[in-house]
Amino acid sequence: KIRMMTKEDASSYVDLIAECYPAMQLTAAEKRDQAVHRMMARMDEPVGYSHVGVFDETGLVGGMIVYPFLMNWRGAMVNAGGVGMVATSLMHRREHVARDMIRWFVENERDRGAAFALLYPFSPAFYHRMGFGFSSPVMRYELIPGLLPATGDRSLCRALTPDDIDLVREHCHRVATMRNGMLEKHEYELKGMFGNATRNIVGVQEADRITG
Repeated sequence: KIRMMTKEDASSYVDLIAECYPAMQLTAAEKRDQAVHRMMARMDEPVGYSHVGVFDETGLVGGMIVYPFLMNWRGAMVNAGGVGMVATSLMHRREHVARDMIRWFVENERDRGAAFALLYPFSPAFYHRMGFGFSSPVMRYELIPGLLPATGDRSLCRALTPDDIDLVREHCHRVATMRNGMLEKHEYELKGMFGNATRNIVGVQEADRITG
C-alpha cells in the first residue's frame, strides 16, 4: 500500500534513510533523534512537499519525498514534480519497491497536471529503464575565499541576513522567470539558506534589489 506518511512513520523512515544513505551519518542516536524531530515538525507545517511511504503487513518498507515545483519551460511557468530521498528497506530489496514508488510518483504528477518529473538519480540506469532522460548539465563551482581577487570594487557587495529574505525571494523569482529550466524557490528553501550558522551568504545589491 502506498500512502502519505504520518508523524508515527517518521522514526521508521529515518531508519530507512540511515540504512540507504550512510554518508548522512544518521546512525548515531543524537543525529537520528534530531532528524526524526525535524521531520515530524515539518509534517505539521505547510512546507510544500509530502512524505510518501510504501507499507506491507510489517510496516514501512519504502519511502520518498515528493516536491511540487513551478518550472520555466521556454518562458512559461509550468507545473513540475520532483522526488527525492528514495529509500527501501534492505530486507525488501529486489521486490520492486522503488520501482512501484517511482511509478506512483509519475502517475500522481501526471494526474496533477505536471509537465515534467524531476530527480537526481542514485542510479541513472535504473531511472533510464523507467523512461527518464538526462537534462542539461548542472555546473557547480566551489572556491576558498583566499582565491578571491584582492582588487576591484566591492562597494555593492554585503553580507545578507534573514532580514533580506524578501529581497532574495524577489531575486530568485526574477532569475527563474528569465531562464529556461529554472525552478521557483519554495519558502522553506529560502529560509534554509539562512538557517545554517556556519554559512556566509553575500549578495550584490544595486539600488533597491539584489542582483546576485
